[in-house]
Parts: sequence; structure tokens; C-alpha cells
Amino acid sequence: MHDIVDLRSDTLTQPTPAMREAMARAQVGDDVWEEDPTVQRLEAEAARRTGKEAALFVTSGTQGNLVSVLAQTRHGQEILLGARADVSHGLEDPATQRGDRLVLFPQRAALLVVEAGRAEHGVRVAIHETREEDACH
Repeated sequence: MHDIVDLRSDTLTQPTPAMREAMARAQVGDDVWEEDPTVQRLEAEAARRTGKEAALFVTSGTQGNLVSVLAQTRHGQEILLGARADVSHGLEDPATQRGDRLVLFPQRAALLVVEAGRAEHGVRVAIHETREEDACH
């Protein structure tokens, strides 16, 4: 059994033999048609644990990043990303195909100014400052 589950990537922690056996025994169905009881239970449990109305299972970190960004933006908007932002992986093609523009700024940018008073449709700004000593290497 693993002592540590590393969630930095969906490929870092490898499944144990018991995990593989559980996957082989799991009830499956088509989740697109909401016919997969295992996915339904997983989503319900995730929603319960986080106190949310619902949850959505995605199969990779890249897919999760894409769904998160697309859920918070509208067609044709600019998406500001740090030059090394993990969320940018896999985002460029889908976002630009729907008319969005990705804007990369230097990773060490110290200030982001958004003038919400002039925003035509409102502005959402999420800023997370990471100190060098807090960063995972």
C-alpha cells in the first residue's frame, strides 16, 4: 500500500494491485448517458464531501483545467495566464477554437490591475500569490 498519494499529476501515483482489482470489479456503464453507477456514486460522494450541489468526474488534470476555465469564461474573452501556469496545458487549442485569446504574462508579475468599472460584461479575477519557498519542486 502506498503511504503517499501524489496529486500533482494524474500519472504520478500508480495504482496498487488492490486498486487494479477494484477497477476490474467495478460496475460500469456509459457515463455520457448517466448509466455508469460507479461514476454516479463517485460524483455524489465528491459533492457530499465538499458540500456542493453536484460534482463532475473528469478523466485527467488537463480535462479538469479545461472544464474549469470554460465554465468561468464566455466565448471571445481573454484568459490571462502566468507564463508557466499549469492550467495552460491543453487549453490553447480548445480556447482559441471558441474565439478566446490566451494572454501569457511573466511568472513573476507583481501586479495585475483590472478596471472593473469599464468592463462590459463584468470581470472575474482570481489571484494566487506563491512565494518561492512555498512552491513544489
